[in-house]
Amino acid sequence: MRNVLFVTEPLGTGKAWRSLAIAEQLHALFPVVAPAFLCGPAAGTLLRAAGRFPVDDSLVAAVPQPADLVAAEADPASLARAAERAIHRHAASHAHAALRTAKALAAELVVVDSLFAAPPVLRRGGFDVAFLTDHFRDAPAERGFARAAATRMVRRAVVASSQLRFFLGEPSYLASPELRVWSRRWFRYSGPISGLARLSLRDCATLRDELGIGRKKLVVVATGSAFAAPLFEVALQGVGALAAARGDLVVRHFAGPELALDDGAAGPPAELLRWLAIADAAVVSGGLSLLAECAGLKLPTLALPLPGHPLQERHVDYHVQRFGVQRLPAGRAPSAAAIADAVRTLLEQPTATRPHDAPDGEEQRRNAAFIADLLADHLGRKRPAVPDAPSLEAVEGGRTPR
Repeated sequence: MRNVLFVTEPLGTGKAWRSLAIAEQLHALFPVVAPAFLCGPAAGTLLRAAGRFPVDDSLVAAVPQPADLVAAEADPASLARAAERAIHRHAASHAHAALRTAKALAAELVVVDSLFAAPPVLRRGGFDVAFLTDHFRDAPAERGFARAAATRMVRRAVVASSQLRFFLGEPSYLASPELRVWSRRWFRYSGPISGLARLSLRDCATLRDELGIGRKKLVVVATGSAFAAPLFEVALQGVGALAAARGDLVVRHFAGPELALDDGAAGPPAELLRWLAIADAAVVSGGLSLLAECAGLKLPTLALPLPGHPLQERHVDYHVQRFGVQRLPAGRAPSAAAIADAVRTLLEQPTATRPHDAPDGEEQRRNAAFIADLLADHLGRKRPAVPDAPSLEAVEGGRTPR
């Protein structure tokens, strides 16, 4: 077998969907390839439920500390800065965990999604690296000359240490002359890949009846990263009040298992896409994967970016302007009443608020196949590094090859 390790950033679960879509396409093109995953606990739960490949979920998740949640009551933008600090704090440990797992697996290729610190460490360890990203870390929540210089160094290190590099973000990034020249020189643009690339709409045709929803209206609230917990507590209050007033509204909430607001009532992450496919409206965070899924499904959507988070603001603004996703007016605090009013508009004016022209599931599957084809071609042109490389199950079970 030709072992390929997929390493996903442990912040939310969206990146796990696209890594899984690429891994499945790669395995279909090149059956001798044995994909395996290294991720955080939330993504691990999703990958085990939705996929069939071995998963190691030992990466430390980037989650808010209690002090971060307290500070957010006075300054909501503090959670954006806390998220950035958490990513930086765990970057070195994530990179070395990737190296240890790649060595134990004797991986012939390591596909890294968004962990900018990992490619240089893996390259020094002697591994081929492919890098996926939907942003270039060009808009940090905590600005400053030192941070900007560090970001440029990190980008150069990724280019120097990876052989294949793919940009999966939205084209608004290419509006910057610096990033346009830089990205086109070093990255291949594939377009978005999300869980929609794996969704079968035919399997969802009778889901409303099976769940007993019938003619009722269904609103899905999808929280995403743990740092969005305080904001989505407010969102759930607003949508819950609207449901109580209408009487014909079903609300389904989905959150990562690490969230503080997850009280056991939230749906399993692996089922989120099926519910979005039959929903009448959705309230989602500013993560690119969730936005790509809702827009691709043409689902009336209210997006709530994390206050002060420049990347989420950029993702949401692009989807609002290009595809017709809805958001609250800029500068207004997202109160429960404002969210309830916005969702009411989505339900009463579905034609006017429905996204349009966004990449659908078939287009996203082609994007995943494009990357998988290049990965398979790269593997096909190189001889196996280890004749009998161990599988992840053998490594976890303490067995080693002869």
